[in-house]
Amino acid sequence: TFCNMSEADYSKKKNKFLTKIQEWITARNENAHIVPYSAKLEATLLELGSTEARDAYLSELPSKYKLPDGSVVELALDKIIKTGYKALNLCHFFTCGADEVRCWTVRKYTKAPDAGAVIHSDFRDYFICAEVYTYKDLKKLGSEAEVKAAGKVRTEGKNYVVEDGDIIFFKNNSRGGKKK
Repeated sequence: TFCNMSEADYSKKKNKFLTKIQEWITARNENAHIVPYSAKLEATLLELGSTEARDAYLSELPSKYKLPDGSVVELALDKIIKTGYKALNLCHFFTCGADEVRCWTVRKYTKAPDAGAVIHSDFRDYFICAEVYTYKDLKKLGSEAEVKAAGKVRTEGKNYVVEDGDIIFFKNNSRGGKKK
């Protein structure tokens, strides 16, 4: 459940009604959580664009927008997105080309051919295999070539269940004609 708050209440991470709202929600669904945010502050920060501009704006705000440890308020958008993904049972995977990286959303427990169909139905209909590696390995090793050199790329078949954050290259036998 999302709870829109004033900028001041959100920045203090405190509101006299939050505890009561959380108790009410938990009584009806023990797995539900509140995600507090300030729509006004989120809009302002998003309009600023870059992280540097946001940080500069937040650092100039009165102390009421600063947390007790001196740090400034952060965007709630990331938490809103993660909470939504979790509630809807979604995950994402990436595809990479020479000049483009794309993020795709699928339901958790989606098998590789069906994940490929999110991109194009031929990826499911003519699926051969999926070459898969993780973002974690890419970040650690620095490049796709290094990931391959380290033997971290796996070849997976049609029963492979896509994991959140996978980087996938789909191999298919699409010829533009009828399925044989």
